[in-house]
Amino acid sequence: MSTLDGRRRKGAYVRAPSDFYPTQEPLSESVPQLEELGPRVWEPACGDGRLARVLVGTGVQVVATDLLAWGYGRPGIDFLKTRRRLAPVIVTNPPFSLWHEFAAHAVSLRPRLVVLLGRLLLQEGAQIGELFDRHLVRVWASRRRVNLGPAELVREMEDKGQNTKIAFAWYVLDPDKPAERHGVWETRGFTPRLVPRSSRS
Repeated sequence: MSTLDGRRRKGAYVRAPSDFYPTQEPLSESVPQLEELGPRVWEPACGDGRLARVLVGTGVQVVATDLLAWGYGRPGIDFLKTRRRLAPVIVTNPPFSLWHEFAAHAVSLRPRLVVLLGRLLLQEGAQIGELFDRHLVRVWASRRRVNLGPAELVREMEDKGQNTKIAFAWYVLDPDKPAERHGVWETRGFTPRLVPRSSRS
């Protein structure tokens, strides 16, 4: 067996194609409550639009792009090869396997803020440490674990008594983080609403 995010368990992997794990509403609807995003943001890994639609619903204008066509936004835009920033703030749920690359490239485009969803244990990674030291200003840690896996796989694993939920956080990076705050950031908590199992999709 394996975990939903591709970690090894008994020699096997289960991973969604192209790391497609849509942002569930309990996480996405928290973002505009946690951060002042401003009137216009860029969602460069928009997928099927679940995060973008929530932001649009709060009055934010969203530039939605993605490398692949998932039925929402403008496909064929490779964020990692894009050299022009399309909005003052970048908000997205990056592919798990490209999280570091997305974070570093987003910062290099020099938006006002970068807000990325990621696993809470990202802070344990040595490779990403320097990026966090230089640019991470806030971590919004979810006080409730959430599942981003495909519904059918989630049901199968939960029926077998396995925990399929992961601790997530919203990471806020500032390209202009003051040098005196190098290596320092705030960690705050938020509680996403609980979604009954019967209503999950």
